[in-house]
Amino acid sequence: MTKIASILQLNYDVDLYKIDYNTIDPEGNPTLASGLVIVPKSPTKSFPIMSYQHGTTLIKTNVASQLKGDFSVLPFLASDGYVMSCPDYLGFGDGTKLHPYLHAKSEASATIDMLRATRLLCKSKGVLLNNQLFLIGYSQGGHATMATLKTIEEQYSTEFTVTACAPMAGPYDLSGVQLNFVMRDSAYATPGYLPYVLFAYNPIYKMYPSLKTVFLPGYYDEFSPYFGDNPTHELSVVNSLWPASMIPLAVLQPLIVYSILQVPNDPLVQALKDNDLYNWAPVSPMLLCHCDSDEQVTFQNSVVAYNSFRKNNSTNVTLFMPLHGGTHETCVVPSFIRAISWFDSLKKQ
Repeated sequence: MTKIASILQLNYDVDLYKIDYNTIDPEGNPTLASGLVIVPKSPTKSFPIMSYQHGTTLIKTNVASQLKGDFSVLPFLASDGYVMSCPDYLGFGDGTKLHPYLHAKSEASATIDMLRATRLLCKSKGVLLNNQLFLIGYSQGGHATMATLKTIEEQYSTEFTVTACAPMAGPYDLSGVQLNFVMRDSAYATPGYLPYVLFAYNPIYKMYPSLKTVFLPGYYDEFSPYFGDNPTHELSVVNSLWPASMIPLAVLQPLIVYSILQVPNDPLVQALKDNDLYNWAPVSPMLLCHCDSDEQVTFQNSVVAYNSFRKNNSTNVTLFMPLHGGTHETCVVPSFIRAISWFDSLKKQ
């Protein structure tokens, strides 16, 4: 990620602030979340806010407020002239309980409340803001970025105006192309995504009376220690628990697999549909970045989203493939370089 610094103008020293702020949980109850704010230092210059939504993690402390995860690139972005607003999301940092992974509503509410807290912090510190707002994120961060833009445009358009938005390599069609991609009868690079979604969604959607009925004997007991209120291992450890085939459905009960693949009102499919993010009409300028050989989040997620947006008469959306043959990992840097270069071209000087 630090390669991204090569395209930036490092004009400002920066101050870092870890903050706790009030938000809501998936049921709408008050809860506490944390995040990191990084501000460029200038007594006279006014700056835009860039909201950075991080990608998939499982360890509670592997986030920006703990100076971990994707933290390394964030001070460089602030030095380029952005106030960086970096939500940990629910459950991470100072949050409690398991993170509600890929839950669009709480991704958006945690991000939007972080933006409000960032504005208040800047006011208290005498940091001047202009009226520009940029949204960016990769992988789960792409999903969270899309969820945030959708929520802002549909519910808070009088409070926020998004200058530009760059969702990158996100699973926007969870119930369609992404589900089919994961549930193929073939190896999958990161099968641990599957139990993460199941453990995160079941308390919200009440899909199954017990997840013990979902997994083949032994697997629930193997997975459950990694998805408690305070996870201390990353998904790579969960992936290592899989059979050698690395086929996600190999750990599920046959009736569960049949229902997911064949029954339209399957509870998991319905929960995933609730978190799809393509059937709407964004107004803000959007750059969708995704590579065509992504082995974790299929490129078709961005194709589906782009085609849907165009069908819904969105005229400000571009689909860009920054690296032909790029994988989920090798696509990160070229995607960010393209997105940040675009942001810089729009940023008030």
